[in-house]
Amino acid sequence: MGKTSIKIGARPVKKIKEVLVPIASQSVQDASIGSSAAELAYYALLAIFPMLLLVANIIPLLPFDSAQAVEWITAILPNEIEPLLIPTLESYLDSTSAGSLSINTILVIWSSSAGFSALQRVLNRVYGNPDHKNAVITRIASFLIAFLLVLTVGVFSLFFVFGETLLRVINNFVPLPLGFVELLLGLKWPVLLISVFILMLFIYIVVPNQPMTLKYALPGSVTAAVMVLLISSLFGVYVQFAGGSSVQNGTIGVFIALMLYLYLNGMALIVGALVNTIYYRYKHADTYLDQRIKYEVSLSPDFPHLNDKEIAYSPLKRASKAIQAEALQKND
Repeated sequence: MGKTSIKIGARPVKKIKEVLVPIASQSVQDASIGSSAAELAYYALLAIFPMLLLVANIIPLLPFDSAQAVEWITAILPNEIEPLLIPTLESYLDSTSAGSLSINTILVIWSSSAGFSALQRVLNRVYGNPDHKNAVITRIASFLIAFLLVLTVGVFSLFFVFGETLLRVINNFVPLPLGFVELLLGLKWPVLLISVFILMLFIYIVVPNQPMTLKYALPGSVTAAVMVLLISSLFGVYVQFAGGSSVQNGTIGVFIALMLYLYLNGMALIVGALVNTIYYRYKHADTYLDQRIKYEVSLSPDFPHLNDKEIAYSPLKRASKAIQAEALQKND
């Protein structure tokens, strides 16, 4: 198998055609973006309602009225999803008890760990990493990292949803400069963008079996963070034109809108990982292009011109000697 040599001084157009296009094409094909995003959306939906239970148990412990907290949460949700989640949250608020907090926390961590395992499989697929075969170790790691992810998302959500009230509570105990408080409130969206970027960076570095280094995880983290905010901003406009009254007036339509919203965000996360993969493989083009499987066609029963190590095994079976002889006669 001859080595692929990439000249450093090659013309940009030629290098894009001979290096970047094959790498990007193979990476996109291996990623299976559509099916992977659907898998992530399913597990995200599985974790949403236990998460709502946990939020319903935490809200009464916060230093403000529960109705006001629900109003703030409603304000940040897309209008098409709010009719499904908010009534569920309000029903949980009416039936919560202090003793159910620990049970709900366990449910959230369990469902999140299942989602984390799916996320790990998807990122390993995009990165081209092998999966761990030890299910026990994988599940324990899933619980621990899922707990960290839930904690991180919870902190970011508290700041974004309840940031103004929390700052006022802190100001009652520790006086803060008025300009500092106004600055934080005015930078809510930039802070959210940075928070999503940090979360994506954490996912791309920590979650896969063979994680990316910081250098190669940065481009995808920026891409995914921008895509998530764009999806959140433009999703309502899209559903309004595409779904119409069927989304606004029906529970099934709202459920479909929620699944679509989760699917698009899962796709954003996968696209970010794909950007990281393409960037890494482009920077290591000589190694990656040389290690790709190269297929050879031969009618010989022994493949004499190939080394045994270079044969790619597959479900295809070798043709019988009679078929080989017939094919050779046709070629003659």
